[in-house]
This record gives sequence, C-alpha cells and structure tokens, in this order.
Amino acid sequence: MPHYLLDTLSQRSSDFRTISKRLDQFWRRDFSAMADIIKDLFPNSYDRRVQRDIPLVERVAKEQAVFYRRKPSRVFRTTEGEAMGDGAQAALGRVYAALGVDEMMKELNERAIVQRTVIGVILPRPGDEQRRLAIKLFSPWECEVDPDPVSNQSISAAREFRFRFPMSASHDRISFGTLKINAREAVYQVNGKRTGVFNEEGTNPLPGYPIFVARFGPANPGDFFASLPTDLLDANVSANLALSDLDYVSRYSSHGQWVLKNADLSHARDLRFGPDTVVGLMDEQELTAVSAGNSTADYLASVEAHLRLFANMNAMNPTVFLKSGWSTGVSKSFDLMDRDAIRQDHRLALESAEQSFLRALLMVMNYNAGEERWPATVVDVTHHEPATPADPLALAQSRRVSMEDGITSPSEVISQDRMVSPEAAREIMMANLEEYRSVREALADEDGSA
Repeated sequence: MPHYLLDTLSQRSSDFRTISKRLDQFWRRDFSAMADIIKDLFPNSYDRRVQRDIPLVERVAKEQAVFYRRKPSRVFRTTEGEAMGDGAQAALGRVYAALGVDEMMKELNERAIVQRTVIGVILPRPGDEQRRLAIKLFSPWECEVDPDPVSNQSISAAREFRFRFPMSASHDRISFGTLKINAREAVYQVNGKRTGVFNEEGTNPLPGYPIFVARFGPANPGDFFASLPTDLLDANVSANLALSDLDYVSRYSSHGQWVLKNADLSHARDLRFGPDTVVGLMDEQELTAVSAGNSTADYLASVEAHLRLFANMNAMNPTVFLKSGWSTGVSKSFDLMDRDAIRQDHRLALESAEQSFLRALLMVMNYNAGEERWPATVVDVTHHEPATPADPLALAQSRRVSMEDGITSPSEVISQDRMVSPEAAREIMMANLEEYRSVREALADEDGSA
C-alpha cells in the first residue's frame, strides 16, 4: 500500500505583514500605500495619474462594529457564578472607566473586523513612577508570536511575544523599540539597550502573560493568527485603482487630435490653431479632428460586479455604495438575517476577548498591589444595540404579546431601551409600578369624592 508524505515544512507568506499593514493604514484613512501600488502597476505613467481614494475598509469596520457604539453593562461574578459585592463591582467599574475600556473595546471591535486578530497588552507606563497602567493594541504586522504548535490559540501556552512598541515621540518623529515578553523576562529593547518592564532585572514576575486577544475566526494550524481578510484589501485597492485609471483615460483620450493630410513639412510647420485663426488648405489637403471615442462602461461594470460580490459574500448592506436590485421584503429579511449571523459570531468573539482582558488586568493589578487582592473573576457583558426602526403602536403590541407569552419580560425591555443592567432595570420597573398604583389610587379617590 503506498504511503504519501505530507508537507513537513510550512512557511507563512511574505506578504502577510504587508497586507496587515495596508489594512491598518486604510482603516485609519491613510492611503499612502496607494502611491506605491500605482507606481508598481504603471511605471511609465504613475506621475501623471491622480490618486483617487475611497474609505471602503473603514466603512466596513464601522458598519459591522456595532457592539460598543453604546456603552455596555457589566456584572462581575466569581468563578462559581455569584455576583461580587457592591464594593468590588464599583471598584472594578472605576478601574474600567479610568482605563477607558469601553473606548478601547470599540477600537478593538473595529480593528478585529479589519485584521481578524488583535493582541492587547496591559503594562505599567514606561518611566511612570506611579506605575499607572496602559493598554496597547497591536495588529498582526506589529507583533511576532512563537506559539505552541498544538495549543497555538492559547496565550499561556505561547513561548514568546514580541511587539513593535513606541518608546519616545516628538512633533515630527516617533522612535520604536521592541517589547519582548516570555515566561522568564519582560524587557524593552532599544538600540541594543535593555530596560525591564516590571523591574530593573527585566524578569517576568507574573504567573502568566499580561496579554489578551480577540480573534474573529479560527487560527491557522500551528499559527497564532487567523487569516487576513485579503478580499477586503483587494476590494478597496480595486475601487481606488479603477477611479484613478478612469480619470487618466478620460483626460488623455477624450480630446480631439487634429490631423492634416497631404501637407508637406514646410506647410505643416506654419499652421496655427485657435479660435481666432483661419487655416488655409490646398485643394488636395484635408484637415480633420480625430477622437479616441473610448468607452468605459464595461470597465465600470466589472468594478461594480466585484464590489457587489464582495458585499454579498461578507453579509454587508450593498445599498451603501451600490445600486441594489434587492427590493422585496423577503430578500431584505434574508439580508438582515445574514448580517445578524455575522454579528452573533462577533459577539461571541468579543465576549471571549472581555474574559481574556479581565484575566490579564487582574493579574497586573494583583502584582501592583503586592498580594492576591483580586480573585479569579468573570464578567457578564450586556450589549445595547440600537433598536430596529418600527411603528410605535405595533412595537408596543408586539412587546405586550411577548411578555404575556413569556418570551421576554418588562425588565429585559427596560434594560435594552435604557442601556442599564438587569438588576437596575428591575428596580426601575418596580418604581414605575409603584408610581402607577399611587396615581390610580389618587384618581380613584378624586372620582369618589366627586
């Protein structure tokens, strides 16, 4: 029986870092990479082409990152599932507010859609004697990870993390170093000089890594990162190039070129063209204007078809940037269903990222406190998404039927509408019911006295 050997060596594409960096730049509306792309494609005419940029990557991130547009509600619990005391809840809430966790998670949500893997680090600020904490997010092009070959998705199983870390900045220059963290050491390396992150020795005093990760998709076998959304980059580059190319073609081929037939060189040299000029021709000579008459309709149709397929395959709303033929209610319902499925996947990934962040945060806080002050804790996150537009009367009737059938409850509705925790929603509900009873009793007393 023949045996077939599998590949014994696999190497990541050398374009991985370039693709990740360009996606990051486009997300930040930095289209400087387009100049290099145009120069590579059109080496003889790049200097005569006008760059045309469309923020497609940013638009996709804004459309799909919906969970932190409104501040979520968080309830911290022990690993046994019991809610922590009010003091601990308030203390962790103040820590989250001071660190700007909601703003950080909003950025992480957008960046994870663009990069599919985002790594965060929680560290004391370099040179800060008060040891205040800082949170830094990294895209794949800014870091290197030596993962465990089997448990490649696990943070604790990784052998080492290396990050491109900003060390100093002025009005016109930023200097970067390398942040290296493994089980033994945590150091900054700048121009051959090593500086400890947590202590002068440069050791890692933590029981693990102060690192958290958000991953919107499975990691590649043996790798720490998920595959990059190259289709998103291709769609943005394609749209930018198409508009730049159409501009170039229109400018250089839409004019009329004068052609003089049956003229000798001396006669042709003396010709002058203009609105106040009369051209005299011999009997056998002929003067005509020739236009290229090019058609760009097929070119535009090809680009639009590419963008429409990209939008459909990524469960986006194609009407944002294309004329869509989806006009029926059923087709729009399926469109919303597809997008909701993508969002639910994102919700699960973000909930996992919240747990990963909390573990890393408590690890660093216990180290700063010098004792195990914070036990293992989990967090329940309630996201408050904007309500779907609906008729107010129909919405009220639908909610009442859902409550009567046990599908939902008044406290759940209040929690979603007012963006508060379920516990706070119950208190609001009880206060509203008490006020309603008192008003009815007062009205009944007035009717009786009358």
